[in-house]
Amino acid sequence: PPPAVPPPYRCALVLRDAVAPHLLRRRKADVGIQLPKKKEQVLFCRLSKLQARLYKAFLQSPEIHEVLTGRMRHGALASLDLLRKICNHPDLIERERIQGHEMYGNPSRSAKMQVTERLLERWAVAEEEE
Repeated sequence: PPPAVPPPYRCALVLRDAVAPHLLRRRKADVGIQLPKKKEQVLFCRLSKLQARLYKAFLQSPEIHEVLTGRMRHGALASLDLLRKICNHPDLIERERIQGHEMYGNPSRSAKMQVTERLLERWAVAEEEE
């Protein structure tokens, strides 16, 4: 006899079969021909004053010294991740502590976000003019 199928799995199969006729599944290959070509543009921007201060402070920290001298080999990836967060938005470093604060995620604290905000504004104006 076939092995018993657990009830939760059977329920999942019944649900899948009931919902399947109502779902539209499209593969990337099917949709790709309808989408415009992807345009990629690399922009460089300076760090905000806050970002630069955090970046320099981390580069002068005991943790980075341990990584650079080889005493903390496993910390290299964590250090790169921290630097990436500083460059993206400094609030990413202390997300749990400041997430509810009204300034959390404010674009003025991140040069990258300021550039993105200005680009989005330009694109919105350009689209309105078309």
